Amino acid sequence: TELDAAEYLTRHVDRVAALGLLGPEKATAVLRLIDRHHANLAGVRDDLGRMRLVPCKDGVVRPATEVHLPNRALTLIAPDAPIADVGQLGEHLRSTLIWLGVSDHPSDQLLNEAARRLGDPDAQPDLEVAAAILDALPNPPVHESVPTSLNQLRSAAWLPCNGGHRGRPDEVYATFQRHLFESQGLQLALQIVDQQRLTKVLDWLGVQSSPTTAMVIAHLRHCADNNQPMNAEV
Repeated sequence: TELDAAEYLTRHVDRVAALGLLGPEKATAVLRLIDRHHANLAGVRDDLGRMRLVPCKDGVVRPATEVHLPNRALTLIAPDAPIADVGQLGEHLRSTLIWLGVSDHPSDQLLNEAARRLGDPDAQPDLEVAAAILDALPNPPVHESVPTSLNQLRSAAWLPCNGGHRGRPDEVYATFQRHLFESQGLQLALQIVDQQRLTKVLDWLGVQSSPTTAMVIAHLRHCADNNQPMNAEV
């Protein structure tokens, strides 16, 4: 019965899993049991999510709340993050894994850590990883302001800029009007099509969408001082 399943999982399986005695094969069998009964296990869902029940690609069985489903963005953002061995488990258990707490997208913790790594003074700008972080954020954003769980995305100099530079979002400028300030400021190195697609995310993070008047004037002076042609729209 459903009551028996809940009792079996929380009393017997929990104890065995806590001792690290639940290998991938037995863990998979437990997941199949949960798959059959999960509609009636809502009361113990959080407990199940904390048990070591999810076989990962490295052979270790971990709690669902520490595991991610495989996806390209995660491979770029956090290549060492635990990945569920979906190939072994079977695609039919994917929804059960998510129900237990396995994440189908990079967590705030992983995104925050990735931004911190990119912002390290010794790190090299990485356009591909930065784009993956931006793509992993809700678009449009679901929060009015950036939550504290993503504070590094606001405070770290992780965004790649033209010329091999990096900057914090609030000191970086989108290049929609690059002709107006080409010689000034930190200019976002993302392709313009990606900047357009991610406009709401970039605005949310604090990226400037247009240059200041002072920057435009400074660019005009730069062009005049260096005998460089100016864009007709300047």
